[in-house]
Amino acid sequence: MKVIVSGSTGFIGSHICDRLQSEGVDIYSLARNQRKFKDFDVKGKFVQCDFNSLKDEMLEELPESVDAIIHVAGTLFSHNPNDYYQMNVERTLDFINMLKKKYEAQRVKLIFFSSIAAAGPSASGRAKSESELENPVSHYGKSKLEAEKALIAAAPEGWEVVIIRPPMVIGPRDPAFLEVFQIIGKKICPYLGVDGHKTKISFVSVFDLVEVIHQSLNTEHDSSEPQVYYPCHPDIVEMEELNKMIQDSMGLKREFRAFIPLSFIKSAAYCVQFLSKFVDLGSGLTVDKTREMEVSPWIFSPQKSIDRLGVNYQYNLERTIDITLKDYRERGWV
Repeated sequence: MKVIVSGSTGFIGSHICDRLQSEGVDIYSLARNQRKFKDFDVKGKFVQCDFNSLKDEMLEELPESVDAIIHVAGTLFSHNPNDYYQMNVERTLDFINMLKKKYEAQRVKLIFFSSIAAAGPSASGRAKSESELENPVSHYGKSKLEAEKALIAAAPEGWEVVIIRPPMVIGPRDPAFLEVFQIIGKKICPYLGVDGHKTKISFVSVFDLVEVIHQSLNTEHDSSEPQVYYPCHPDIVEMEELNKMIQDSMGLKREFRAFIPLSFIKSAAYCVQFLSKFVDLGSGLTVDKTREMEVSPWIFSPQKSIDRLGVNYQYNLERTIDITLKDYRERGWV
């Protein structure tokens, strides 16, 4: 099997490449920075790819035939809403249209990494399923949903389109979730609003997420009907449970519970947005992200992935937290 993976140096992309190599797959790992590719020990053949300046010359580095394209690359955080649509929609469509020049006549499985942000929050405290209508509340979510529709329309007749909408992903090598461990390591458990500790969320271990990809690659789908999956552990967790699990894993006994008003978070986000015009703060706190914080719950049903793909979600929250913390400590991050 030959597979192209974009965003290979990212948290999720690198784990996908690890799993594909263990399965004996020929991987063509697309990345912008070759030094980062080597430093991160990403598996597969390095293929230079800059989504801001895609060139047909890249096609020469790719195989004559391919079984699957896994598109992970995209913009997750930005202080400029236009960036989401430019990268997640326009550049994604440019990328697929370029690959069509070489593979349009072949049977190809296109797996696109979207997000639960494209679906929007669940209603009435009930886990949302793939059959329910989308109602994204952020520019990020709207851009991902727009990208899904654009890819479905652009995909050649013989291509199978599979859309993956993961919730919060936890696992080794993730610098984003590291911030949560660092804050709790200071014996502070932050919650959004007075009832923030009761907020319910879905999550998935990166290893279970990669298993969903593995099963998607090996499951035949009707090419005329795109498939959407919510890969998440069946357990729904509350924020207090998540923080307590991290606290216990780190061996901490006491904590200060900080209930932070949403108005404060939004004000801070606006300040960060203003300062970002002058200096790169590298912050994931954006005004757009606060729009997702304003609504809840974000809980989803994995039943379709269990029934159709045969996925067995093996990593519960405790196991996922323990493995992630072990990796962080080995890297000297906490």
